Amino acid sequence: MGAVDKGKLDSKVADDLLMDTSVVQLMENPKVASAITRLKDDPGSFAQMCADDPELGDLFSQLKEKMDKTEGDRAAAEKDAPPVRKPSLTDDDAPPLQDATAASSEQARAEGGACFAREDYAGAVRHYERCAALTPRDPPAWTNLAVSLLRLGQAAAALEAAQKAVALEPRFAKGWLRQGEAQAELGKGADAIASFEAGLLRAEGSARLSNPNPTPSLPHARP
Repeated sequence: MGAVDKGKLDSKVADDLLMDTSVVQLMENPKVASAITRLKDDPGSFAQMCADDPELGDLFSQLKEKMDKTEGDRAAAEKDAPPVRKPSLTDDDAPPLQDATAASSEQARAEGGACFAREDYAGAVRHYERCAALTPRDPPAWTNLAVSLLRLGQAAAALEAAQKAVALEPRFAKGWLRQGEAQAELGKGADAIASFEAGLLRAEGSARLSNPNPTPSLPHARP
C-alpha cells in the first residue's frame, strides 16, 4: 500500500476489501441499510436487531467473514512478496537516503505481514510501528498498525493509528474502516457507524471509478 495519489485512491486499495463489489452489495442490502439508520439513533440495539431478524445477523456475519478473509489474503500476499533489494553502494556513491528508507519501510511491512499471517500480532505491531516511523505520511502504514493493535485488544491505540491514516488522506477508505472498528471496540457506537458510512461512500466511489459499467446486482431475495 503506497502513498495515495492525489486524484484517486491508491491503486493497491482497489484490490482490498472495500473494493470488493460483493461487500458493497451486502452493505446496500435494504436490511443492512435500515439497520445502519437505526443504529445512528440507538447504537445499543444491534444485538437485539440480530436476535429479532436472523437474516440480518447472517448478513453482518458475511461481512465479518469477508473482512477476515481479505485481511488474511493481504497478509499472505505481503508475506510471499519478493524481498526488496537494497541498492548497492561504492566508495564514490552518496548513500541514497530516500531509497534506503523506502526499502527499510517495505521490509518492515513485509515482516509485519508475515507475523500477522501466523497470528503473531505482537510481532506485527513491532514491525508495523517501525514501518510507520519510517514512512509516517503513508496512510496504509497506520492502518496496518491499527488492525494489528485491534487483534491485540488495544483499541485505544488502534484508534489513534487509524485517525492518523484518516487525517493524512480522508479519501483512504480503509482508514475509516479501521477507525470504525476501533470505535466499536471502545463502545462508541454512533461514532463507529459514522466512520463505517464514510468508508463505504469512498469505497463505492472508487468502485465506480474502477468499473464504470458494472454488472447490475441480482435482486435481493427479501425486501
